[in-house]
Amino acid sequence: MEEEREKSTNARVKEYFIDSPNNPKKKRCTLCQEERDIAGSVTHLKDHIISIHKDIADGLGLKANQKRKKNNRPSSSVSDNNSSGLDEMLEAEIITPETIKKVRLTINLNDFLKEYIQMILSKNLSFSSADSIGKMTHVHDILSAFNTTFNRHKLKDYVLSSYKQIINIITKEVEGFLLSIMIDSCSRHNRNVFSISIRYLKDGKITERTIGMFTQTGRQTGAALSEQIKDALIAIGKTIDDVYCSCSDGGRNMQKASDLIFEGQQVIRNLCGLIYENTEDIETFLSTLDLLEENEDELITSNNTFEFEIDEHSDQHLYESSIGSKFPCGAHKLQLAANSVNSIADVNKILTEIRKIAIESKKLAYRHLFENVSMPKSDVSTRWDSSFIMIKSFKDNQDIYQNFDVNKLKLTAEQWTFVNDYYDLFSPIHEAMLYFQKKDVTISDCYIQWLLMEIRISKMKDDKFNMRSYLLRAIKDKSQSFFESKAFAACLILDPRINWRSGNEIFSNDLLEKGINHLVRIYHKMTETYNLPQNNQQEQIATVETEDQALLRQYLLGDSETFRDTSVDTFTNIRMRILEFVHNEPRVSMIQNFNVLKYWQTKRHQSSSRSLYDLSQVIFGAPFTQTKVEREFSTFGLVYTHLRTVLSAELLNAIHVVKSNLDLFPKVKLL
Repeated sequence: MEEEREKSTNARVKEYFIDSPNNPKKKRCTLCQEERDIAGSVTHLKDHIISIHKDIADGLGLKANQKRKKNNRPSSSVSDNNSSGLDEMLEAEIITPETIKKVRLTINLNDFLKEYIQMILSKNLSFSSADSIGKMTHVHDILSAFNTTFNRHKLKDYVLSSYKQIINIITKEVEGFLLSIMIDSCSRHNRNVFSISIRYLKDGKITERTIGMFTQTGRQTGAALSEQIKDALIAIGKTIDDVYCSCSDGGRNMQKASDLIFEGQQVIRNLCGLIYENTEDIETFLSTLDLLEENEDELITSNNTFEFEIDEHSDQHLYESSIGSKFPCGAHKLQLAANSVNSIADVNKILTEIRKIAIESKKLAYRHLFENVSMPKSDVSTRWDSSFIMIKSFKDNQDIYQNFDVNKLKLTAEQWTFVNDYYDLFSPIHEAMLYFQKKDVTISDCYIQWLLMEIRISKMKDDKFNMRSYLLRAIKDKSQSFFESKAFAACLILDPRINWRSGNEIFSNDLLEKGINHLVRIYHKMTETYNLPQNNQQEQIATVETEDQALLRQYLLGDSETFRDTSVDTFTNIRMRILEFVHNEPRVSMIQNFNVLKYWQTKRHQSSSRSLYDLSQVIFGAPFTQTKVEREFSTFGLVYTHLRTVLSAELLNAIHVVKSNLDLFPKVKLL
């Protein structure tokens, strides 16, 4: 009897372990992922359960350094109808009588399964671990009560089902919105992955969603990436016409993909306008549109040009152009500015020396020196701001590091001077980089922070290594690409902190004109697609102009009689409404706690500002950085591992999307 009891206990202990994928001589605990040597058979596994998982050890009747008690079967019974598993355990005399309690549990099977799915996805477990989990006694008994099972095949079905439901939820969320996209690709664990995230503004709050992370098998050309963007948009009920802004780094394939998306918008719009204008009946027009749809890819990628005869005073050419705008990732631009300083010969030499010391300090021989202080960090070329973080780790513990008696870990006086100068100079950049990565910040918020950073650096004294002058030039140079973006100009126009009348050369009339034209295009798209009111009489503005207003109108718009007509059309009205806001709206001081999103929320129900509010909900949703995508890349270690080398690209994409939108996971119904 004693031998049978011991054998039953051993079998149940083994249920908590799976084979180690790294070492055939070890077992991995499914509860904590710790691995144990199996040379001593089940004894080592028991010791692990006793020392780490005491509650389970008590349930199994395992006692440290003691002989197992002989258990007596209790005379009482459990009234629950689904107690067969518990009765089986009692018959095996595993649980001592004093540990048994009569309980009645109410279990939601949907939530029960989702807990294990989330654990497997987030804890780097193989899909085969679902087989072991499904055989665990308490899991098996609960699933048996519901007449179901849990294994690797079920797990795959559940993950794919969760992905489809999350995509459907996102589809409903973005209905009626113009979107901005963030795109980038990276290589991890011998895999190339292209990530697509969306961003939009609703009720003053910014929402970001990952809609696809696709494993790449062929060449990552701009054309191929643009097709994947289209497919990802179609999956959430959107087309390229619904993309307002694309944010990416300076990679040529990323830039080309964005260009093709926005060229696609422009070609289709222009063709539709031309065909409709030159066809006499609607049937001909519709049949021509069908032809267009069949040849859309060829038209978009071709070099065909289309000529239009448009009146020089007409705004129609503005509306037929693409509504899309590229914006370069601000964090990448700032990192490039920092790298230009780091690449200076003298600076690079000292950074290399300090990096070697940081790496040396991690050796086992020096661990005792860092018992009460953190180790210095070494930088990584691809990580934002990592050189400053390395220097900061030395600066923060300078008093302690200077007292080390190990020559290999000592910094020279010149190196300490460099550490202090570098820390002071790059602190504003570090603060700006952290600010850029906040979720609820807009392009104009970040550009104001950029200007503040630039001003702080300009006021600093020159350092021994002449880094300040190099850095200032690089910052000014990298910021020039912002001014090429229509989304950038539009954000500045609707931000009341920007004073276009200040005479500052940064906020030029050319930039103002570009932004106004872009805002008019966006408004046309919104009225065309989302049925905004086109003739709101309450928004008609006064036609009596001051002299300054007349000069500004003439400079920006030309001296057209259209703008003096009291019965102006919708798009002339929105243009003049924008000018009215720029010229007459009180400016807001540069206070740190000012929130431009809340500012426009307060104007939501003001009839005189409704059209500008509608515009603000599009243009302030555009991102300054692609932080969302970069954060997804940091999770690759939990997805692309040797445990998942055989998973399909479809399943890997589903894992990514589910993990990236975990706030939607509670809404998923598995059964």
